[in-house]
Amino acid sequence: MFLLVQFEEMVKIEPREFDKPVEQTALSILKTKYERQVVRGLGEILAILDVRVNPYGRVLPGEGCTVHTATVTALVFSPEPGEVMEGQVSDIADFGAFVRVLPHREVFLHISQVTDDAVRYDKASNTLVGRTTHRVLRIGDYIRFRISSVSEYRPGRAWKIGVTCRQPGLGKFEWIRAELQPEEEKKKKKAKKAGK
Repeated sequence: MFLLVQFEEMVKIEPREFDKPVEQTALSILKTKYERQVVRGLGEILAILDVRVNPYGRVLPGEGCTVHTATVTALVFSPEPGEVMEGQVSDIADFGAFVRVLPHREVFLHISQVTDDAVRYDKASNTLVGRTTHRVLRIGDYIRFRISSVSEYRPGRAWKIGVTCRQPGLGKFEWIRAELQPEEEKKKKKAKKAGK
């Protein structure tokens, strides 16, 4: 889920930055500190959109820096189990597929979660193939998936997001369209019978 959040932060401004507007300096500092970082309890901060800084700061003894209270507005990616999202398959391995949901963030689709069918890895074509349905998942395919698990973020460790496509309305877009076509044909037949 993408959220707009506000939080308060203390911003330390060095003396060499005193000739610039406080808001501009604080925005630059906060962008460097937070963008593309996962913050426990918030999620991954994608962008710092706005900063409102108290122009009256405190001088730090012995440093000459000022510290200001800032209210920060940020765009945050905060995935929740059960949430449905879309992404593009960026890599395939013998154990599953990696799906890009943001320019710098991927989620993992385990081979057992690709479809309800048993799936095998075809090394020659670098694809995942359904044994019965012969559905093929390739690099570059767009898929719809449900988030099944989100690991708790710990500094220094990867933030893991597990997903599944094993439910109606999920999977490669072609598969979803194919599932919907028989239902549309049934509706047309019922409409013809009702019209006679």
